[in-house]
Amino acid sequence: MFLFAVLETNHIPFNGRRRIYTYSYTLFISVIFFLSAIRWETGTDWPTYYHYFQGYTRNMEEDYMEPLFNLMNRINSSFDYQVQITEIAALSIFPIAWRYEKMSPYPLLTLYIWFSLIFAHLFPVRQTIAISIIVFSWKYIEQKCFKKYLVGVCLSICFHYSAIIALPLYFVWYRNIKIRWFIIIMITSTLCGLLLEYTVKNLLYMIGGDFFNEKLTIYMENSENSFGAQYTPRQALVRGIINRSLFLIIPLLVLNKKRELNTRLNALFNLGLYSYVLFVLVTPLSIALGRLTVFSDMFQALLIPYIFTLKMKNSSRIILLLIIGVYFLYRFTGVVNNYHDLYIPYKSFLMH
Repeated sequence: MFLFAVLETNHIPFNGRRRIYTYSYTLFISVIFFLSAIRWETGTDWPTYYHYFQGYTRNMEEDYMEPLFNLMNRINSSFDYQVQITEIAALSIFPIAWRYEKMSPYPLLTLYIWFSLIFAHLFPVRQTIAISIIVFSWKYIEQKCFKKYLVGVCLSICFHYSAIIALPLYFVWYRNIKIRWFIIIMITSTLCGLLLEYTVKNLLYMIGGDFFNEKLTIYMENSENSFGAQYTPRQALVRGIINRSLFLIIPLLVLNKKRELNTRLNALFNLGLYSYVLFVLVTPLSIALGRLTVFSDMFQALLIPYIFTLKMKNSSRIILLLIIGVYFLYRFTGVVNNYHDLYIPYKSFLMH
């Protein structure tokens, strides 16, 4: 995948045909979808989702998850669980893959980054369906059609309540924020996250309904619980600040002039800033609350490829690609090691 990304960003055609990159992108997405659809006992929350589905097959449904996900379970309960897994995979992968191909200057590099950070939703849950709907709905923000975007957010909420955090993206998208304000906001929010933990906690309780408050209570009471991760909330915060700062500051310095002329690129930086602020405010409370940033974090795979739209020597381009390739390989191994028991070994129903 990375090799094709290198060739694509260097504008190297195969026998004079660049269409090969489109075919390659489609092939890689298809492989990821196939591996997701045939998996078994692998991935986040597998036992929870499997037993929840089994409750519907035995007419013992509990309906404690979101309404559209409950409906999906109810409809698919007449079929094998593999049908349910396949539908979740399709809903989680294809809409994002479609938007990424439309929005990225180099889709294969975007796909490589997406896979390195979160396996390109190879192991989906109901929240990844909600994320997929939000990313697909970005087109409505670009069209400045709030009603359609609101419908997308509402659909997402019906798969995972945390999607409500994506509603402000519409209002953040077109903001013109000077570079000095980017830095000031990042520093201020970091200090607030570290020093005003209880104030943030009370604010979250105020804006949440009964269901949100119940969830928040669980997460707050287990604030030192890593929820399967190998890092404490404080360690996760420090690592996140470093990684997110790299994602924002370095591209901002080299792309700032281009950002002023490119509405989409400017929007990606705005999403990054929103995601950073949200992350540093909620992660000290609980690692699980850090998942609220996943909706705006989807900017990451799109932002880095824009660096290669700048004019540079071929040698510089290759060196930069290698640095990025190694960095995201490191991030990929970190994801695997952090949740090793969930992903390793990969299992398929074909071996079940």
